[in-house]
Amino acid sequence: MDCERFFRRPGIYDEPGGEYTDNAFRFALFSKAALQICKDTRFIPDVMHAHDWPSALVPAFLKTWDRILSPLARTASVLTIHNIGYQGVHSAHAYPYFGVGWEHFVSDRFEDHGQVNLLKAGIAFADALTTVSPSRAQSVSGLRLSKSGKRSQRSR
Repeated sequence: MDCERFFRRPGIYDEPGGEYTDNAFRFALFSKAALQICKDTRFIPDVMHAHDWPSALVPAFLKTWDRILSPLARTASVLTIHNIGYQGVHSAHAYPYFGVGWEHFVSDRFEDHGQVNLLKAGIAFADALTTVSPSRAQSVSGLRLSKSGKRSQRSR
C-alpha cells in the first residue's frame, strides 16, 4: 500500500519517544485497503487472516460494513494473537473514522474505558481466534483484555 502520509516513516508503529499518534487512522486505512482490494479485483477469499491489533479491524469491518450486500458477505475471518500486550488502544476520537456504527462502541466490542481497543474489537468480531503456539494460547486464555488495568471478563 502506497500512502506516504501514513506509511513512509522510520518505524512501523512508533518512533523514539512513543507510538505514532495517528496509528488508529493508519491501521484503519490499512484494513480498509485490504478489503477494498478484494472488492476491486473481485478476489473474494473464503477466509481473511488478521494478525494482532494492526489488522484487527478486518474482522470488525467484515461483520459491520454492508454485510448483506457486500461481495465479502460470506468471507470468514481469523485473528491470530502474537502479543496480547499490544492491543492498539487509542482515543475514541478515531472511532468515527472507522465507519462503524456507534451501536458497536460498547464494552464487549470496541470500547475500552472510554477509548477504542482495536485488538478487543478484532477478538469480538473474528470468526476464529488463534495464537502462535500452544504455550501462547495458555498464556492469553483467561486474561482480561484491557490496557487500563481494569478487569473485564472475556468469553473467547
